[in-house]
Amino acid sequence: MEHRAALEAVQTFGKDDFERRAQTDEWSVKDIFCHLAFWNWEAVKSIEQVVRGERPVMMLDVNFDEINRREAATRRNLPLHKVMDDFRRSQQALVSLVARMSESELTKETPHKSGDNKNANAAWIVGGIIEHYQEHYADLTGSVNKEQVNR
Repeated sequence: MEHRAALEAVQTFGKDDFERRAQTDEWSVKDIFCHLAFWNWEAVKSIEQVVRGERPVMMLDVNFDEINRREAATRRNLPLHKVMDDFRRSQQALVSLVARMSESELTKETPHKSGDNKNANAAWIVGGIIEHYQEHYADLTGSVNKEQVNR
């Protein structure tokens, strides 16, 4: 649902609109979609790790600001069609993985805990991705609203 909301927020955008800064100070709308795709792929890897009984390192043991800066710089010059294709494929991979899992697999207790002492299982990772979309949806809709006001 959050995936669709993000796409709907930019459905009337032309290519130039994706290059404009979103509500965040440093990222364009295209950068936000790169960012969401990156973290979707990392969620897939992390869920697979949790299922194998491993620690989901990218969700627990990293400096998110540092990774976000690095990944934004790495992807900044990608063409828009590649960004949006990667975004769609990453979302499909995540949804497909979760759809194949049973409820018990999603909610299985793990020895891994989040910073606020929550069970770092597959359901926790999915919940984090949903919150992540919601956070950036505000950036996208703020951009849409600013653009509509300026037209």
